[in-house]
Formats: sequence, structure tokens, C-alpha cells
Amino acid sequence: MQSLRAFRNRNFRLYLFGLMVSLAGTYMQTVAEGWLVYQLTNSSFSLGLVGFLTAAPLAPWSLVAGALADRVSRKWLLAIAQIGQIFPPLALAALTWSGHVQVWHIVVLDLLLGTMATVDQPTRQALLADIVDPDELDDSLALMSSGFHVAQVVGPAIAGALIAFIGVGGAFAFNGVSFIAVLIALILIQARTRPKPARQLSLGSSIVEGAKYVVSQRAVVILIFLMVVVSFFILPYQTLLPVFARDIFKAGPTGLGLLTSATGLGAILGALAITNQSSLSRNLRGIVMIVIMIAAALLTVGFAFSQNLILAGVLLALIAGGVTALKTLGFTLIHLQISNELRGRVTSILILMMGATPRVGGLLIGFVASRVGAPLSLGLGAVVCLVFGLSAWGLFVPRLRRAV
Repeated sequence: MQSLRAFRNRNFRLYLFGLMVSLAGTYMQTVAEGWLVYQLTNSSFSLGLVGFLTAAPLAPWSLVAGALADRVSRKWLLAIAQIGQIFPPLALAALTWSGHVQVWHIVVLDLLLGTMATVDQPTRQALLADIVDPDELDDSLALMSSGFHVAQVVGPAIAGALIAFIGVGGAFAFNGVSFIAVLIALILIQARTRPKPARQLSLGSSIVEGAKYVVSQRAVVILIFLMVVVSFFILPYQTLLPVFARDIFKAGPTGLGLLTSATGLGAILGALAITNQSSLSRNLRGIVMIVIMIAAALLTVGFAFSQNLILAGVLLALIAGGVTALKTLGFTLIHLQISNELRGRVTSILILMMGATPRVGGLLIGFVASRVGAPLSLGLGAVVCLVFGLSAWGLFVPRLRRAV
């Protein structure tokens, strides 16, 4: 099967396995942390606020990290990031087990963890181009997305069980240890040496060069716009899942784990659905993204007002599958257009925007939820996304046909 050719690459297999273990731990911590914050505060706004506070100060550092990924060894830069991410989750586990954990502890430790994660994320994406052949990049991006979402199923399911039986500290501890899997993979893989650029810009000029490239590419701007709108108005459902699990469905931490795992299962199916996306023309991929955007908005309205846990899980799976397909299509289209020497900087801009917009959207929707309730807040956001999607059909489809 052509779409699995990247999996025959030993470097890719090692890399993917290590990342899947690590990401399972990350998703475990995400579920456990949301549950802990909601237990400590009983506030939907606090869920959004904690997510926002832990991400907002990291924006400039993300751009620096992307520039570093284009200047130094991506393999060893990623190794340093993994080592730095081991300690904050272990500290949070210790605080939780001791019974002294407070919300400000979570914010501070998440800031430390996020500092290293901002180095990890663009470097992780950019390193892929150094360990697979150029004709494998398209398929390896899709396969890596599928692998990530396997972790998104496994991690929350385990987290739900751990929270119910031994508490949230176990999930934090597993996350800290999980980064060792990536370190082992990095030791074993062999990355190609990249040629040094003909001119060595200052770090600031290097960042500016990456930003100028992004804004100069009309197709890239359109693709980013589509992903940002979905990230801002649809993905904040992740912030409100503890509210739905505890207060609406009365399902407790196990229900939270099941709902989060449903999103992971849907994401796997969404990624697999477009694994062989190379068979689609680039024009068609852009149009498919807009169709998915409209469908995800309608499904989110259905989830927001669902009163049944099983139906909600099915709707979440469909939403997550659509969002995953949309983002994978967008990331792949952009990666196919950029040169390798710009890959780290452009990827850092993409990850910054994709990481920041759900946090900002979560803050807004969490605030609205504290006033009118989680269902209406999430439903209103989905309606706004629907309006953008319908507008994008008329505005961007002709441009995508010409530019992508």
C-alpha cells in the first residue's frame, strides 16, 4: 500500500513509536489536569483561564525555537527538549500525592513544561524531513498524525482509570517518564546532515524571514485562516469536557476519559481517511478543508446540546475526525510548499497559531460558559464557525483553485 511506504523506513518507525508513548503521557496529563483544576475551582472559566495563562507567555519563545530548529541539529535540540519536559510533571505528581497542590502550582509547572514543549513541537515536525526520504514526506506526515491520535485514544482511557482508582498523580508521573521513550528513539535513529545556509542571519532576522515568507504566500495564508477559525471556535470543546463529564452527563472521571478517548478514536479515523491524500489534487484538498469546517460546526452544535453520553461520544468522534483531517490536509499542503531551510521557522508559526487559538478560544468560551452555561457557550462558538465556513466557500474556493 503506497500510503504505508514511510512505515518501512526504520528511522520513521522508531521515531513514531517514541513520540506515541510520549504523547500518550501528554494526553493523560491533559485529562488529569483538567479534572484537577475543575475539582479545585468548580469554575468553567478557570479551566479556560489556566489553559490561557500557561500558553500566552510562550509565544515569543516558540518563534525563537523554530529559528533554532533551522540553525542547529534538530535531533539534539529535540533531545534537550525531552529532558527538560521530564521534571515538571514529576513535580506536579509529588505535589498532588502530598495533598498540597494548588492551582498556581499547576500554572507555574505548566509554564516550565510549555517552555520546553515550544522547542519540542516545531523541531519534532521539522526533524521528520531529515529522517525520511523526500518522496515519503507526504505519507509520513499523515501516518504520524494517525499515530498521535492513537496516543490520544490510549492516553485518556488510561488516565480516566487512573484518576478513578489512584488519583491524578499517577497520570502526571506517567507523563514525566514517557519522555524517555523519545530520547531512546533519538539515540537509535540516523538523521541526514543538512547543508549550512549560504548566509547566516541573526536570530531575529531569521525569525522575520520566516514570517515574511508565510505572509507572502497567499495559499498559505488562506490555509492558516481556515485552521485558525476551527481551532478558535471548535477546539475549545476540549476545555469544557470536564464540565460536560461531571455536571451534564454525571459520568465522573471515567466519563471524562471516555469522552476524550472518543475524540482520539475519531481523530485516528480522520487521519486514516486522508492518509493517502497524495491521490487528491491540491485544489481538491483545499476545498475539502472548507467542507469539513462547515460539517464540524454543525456537529459541534449537536454535541453541545446532547443529553446522552453515548451520542455525545459519537458526535465528538466525528468532530475530532473532521478537525484532524482538516489540520492534516492544511499542514501537509504547507509543508509541501516550503523549502527545508525554512521548515523549522514556518512550522513554529503554524504550531504557535494552532496552539494559541484553542487556548484563547477556550478562555472566551469558558467565560461565556460561566455566564450562560457550557452547552450554549459552545453552541454559539460553533454557529460563528459555521458562518465563517459558509463565507469561506464563496470567498476562498476560487482562490484556492488558482493558488494551491
